[in-house]
Parts: sequence; C-alpha cells; structure tokens
Amino acid sequence: MKAFPAGGTLLERSDDDLLEILPSPYHSVSVGCLVAADSLTEMYFAFETEMQRLLDTKGRTGGLNTDRIEPRNCHIWLAPIPVPDDLKGCAVIAEDKRLPTLSEADVRLPHHDLRQAMMSDERFKRVVD
Repeated sequence: MKAFPAGGTLLERSDDDLLEILPSPYHSVSVGCLVAADSLTEMYFAFETEMQRLLDTKGRTGGLNTDRIEPRNCHIWLAPIPVPDDLKGCAVIAEDKRLPTLSEADVRLPHHDLRQAMMSDERFKRVVD
C-alpha cells in the first residue's frame, strides 16, 4: 500500500490480479445500438451478462464501481492517467472527482471512468476462451 494525495490509497497489484477479478465462466450476448439522426450510427459489441452486477451497483450508487467503501471508489486500472512507471501496476481507492449530476438521473459520472472510455489505450495480452 502506498500513500496517495487527497486521502486516497494506492494498492499494488499484478497483471494476474486483473485476470482474477474477471468472472469465469462468463456468458456473452450481442448488443447493438443505433442512433438515427442526420446519419445512422451503429455500434455492436459483446456484453458479458456477469457485468450486470457492476451496472446495478453503478445505478444504485450513482456511478461508483462498488458500494462497500462509499463515498470512495476503487479503480483497478489507472490508464489513461499519466502516472510514473512505478505506479502503473497499482489500483487506487479514493473519492472520485465527478461530473455534475445529469438532470434526468441521479448519476454523477466519475471523471476517471469518462477518461477511460474516451481515451482508452488498453491493449489485449491474450484471448481468453
């Protein structure tokens, strides 16, 4: 464990820890999204049904990954935050910087989740059957 500014805690982890948190076995379903505007935008991807628990937790907590350490959150992967090389293998438990509540829902998006979605540089190490 390492100290982290603003009351957070860094937890050292290994790449094996990342694989350990994935559900096994998992069940995949195809999901599609269509947006009809001036042009048609389509996106299709595989959704693991085991992710439902995470989505339920995010819905219940207003965007947090876990309800066990509220108001703090846990992020096991720090990219795309520019962290020193010796901290890239860490997870963080901290109170998120969050975007203001969306008017239609009681959701305050964690800034880190948004950055990961928009600027992902995640690379696959291997394909898991």
